[in-house]
Amino acid sequence: MLLAGGILLVIASLRSKMSLRMSKRVGGCVVLLAVTGFYLANVCEFLGLREINSSKACFIYGLSPFISALFSYIQLREIVTWKKIGGLSLGLIGYLSYLIFGGKENSSGWTWQIGVPEFLVLCATCLAAFGWTVLRKIEKISLISVTVINAYAMLIAGVLSLVHSAAVESWSPLPIENMSLFLKATFSLVLVSNLICYNLYAKLLRKYSSTFLSFCNLVMPLFSAFYGWILLGEGFSLGLVFAVTFMVIGCRLIYHEEFHQGYIIS
Repeated sequence: MLLAGGILLVIASLRSKMSLRMSKRVGGCVVLLAVTGFYLANVCEFLGLREINSSKACFIYGLSPFISALFSYIQLREIVTWKKIGGLSLGLIGYLSYLIFGGKENSSGWTWQIGVPEFLVLCATCLAAFGWTVLRKIEKISLISVTVINAYAMLIAGVLSLVHSAAVESWSPLPIENMSLFLKATFSLVLVSNLICYNLYAKLLRKYSSTFLSFCNLVMPLFSAFYGWILLGEGFSLGLVFAVTFMVIGCRLIYHEEFHQGYIIS
């Protein structure tokens, strides 16, 4: 994140030095975004995923649209209508149908018991949703570019991550076994996740609400199953058909309602 933030800041400074300035109010929101949406969300996610199976993690991530709707209501005063709740519920039904009938990788049973790993993943989901809502708030109260917002947030989160690592991990010797593999993985992560995905998601927040985008995130396991069927010849499950059907209907309901409310820019 520190590397990605530095790259984004250089790009932004080459465009216009004036664009790097921000008010104290916006600066406070950027710090809040960095601490919650970037730093704490990633820490909780990495710690929680060590001791939790994929199906339970997917279920917890599926709560993201509801959490985003709650934070949007609290921070942005976005109204949650019954039609929007219906769309979210249909999406959750589709999501659960995929988890239950989605295939062998999801067939391993799991209990509803909530322990520390589950709590950490739930915290990561809440913090990520809160962070995206803060980012949408920043975009509403300022004209600062998405690149600059993400650059500052990543720099702050990167510094916090290094301090955290130095405090809880041993750096003697350096905690890297294969330097070549580390550099390749870091380059791929910075390019795809930090430079492309984070900025694309942030740009979409200028047009769509965080609730709608969080809902759209639920299709990720569906795309994984689809590409597995196309590219790897994996089985095409009945649960995928139900999931896609409910997702499309739910997505349409939410989009239509938020467009009617004026939260989505045409």
